[in-house]
Amino acid sequence: MKLLIAISSCGDFEANGNNQAMRDTWLKDAIALSVPYKFFFGAGQGEPELEDSVVLRDVPDDYGHLTYKTQASLRWAAARDFDFVFRCFADTYVRVDRLMASGFEQYDYMGDFRSEEGGLTQSEPRIQRPTLQQAQNYASGGPGYFLSRRAYSLLLGAPILGLWRDDLMPYVEDMWVGNILGRHLEIPLKYFDDTHRFVNKGSSFWPTQKNDVIASHLSCPDRYDKRMMYSAHETWRF
Repeated sequence: MKLLIAISSCGDFEANGNNQAMRDTWLKDAIALSVPYKFFFGAGQGEPELEDSVVLRDVPDDYGHLTYKTQASLRWAAARDFDFVFRCFADTYVRVDRLMASGFEQYDYMGDFRSEEGGLTQSEPRIQRPTLQQAQNYASGGPGYFLSRRAYSLLLGAPILGLWRDDLMPYVEDMWVGNILGRHLEIPLKYFDDTHRFVNKGSSFWPTQKNDVIASHLSCPDRYDKRMMYSAHETWRF
């Protein structure tokens, strides 16, 4: 079973130290546990040539093309036969030991889902379409989400425009993922809404020795600063 940790980033984040903060903290655990990871960059913000990074030269390295970066990174993973992908961002703090023990291999799509529309339960596949008046029930990208090969294969050639809210899809990549997967009702995907272990609720919900949080979106609700990554790591250690 091959898992890839795929981190969407950009050249500016490499230059300002945001990516290095991850390397200095929880990515050391990924290396120690032999869990492969890659930073994914687009073209246009310096295109760093680093061993732990992939430059997607057909994708602009800006926020407006974030969904394109997600799709291209999944194509990269598919070409290398990864069974699962955990997608996250440069402001996500992760406990890799907990990530690997989370039971993700039992599901096709797992994370903190943003609504309860669409018939989602913790152990059953979606059984009805979401309403068009509300966003698809999608796993938030901030604390990260898992995709199985069966799930991410449905995204590799999927359109990025022409779905719910055309103006959002190019950069709201997590909503795009949920919308695409929700359209494939003929394929029984198994979803898991893991609200308590993948969180978007600020520093009081960072992983600690006393809770079971796996991953936290550090810039929610505050504006991100790389010092948050080091603070989250110290909070875990002590």
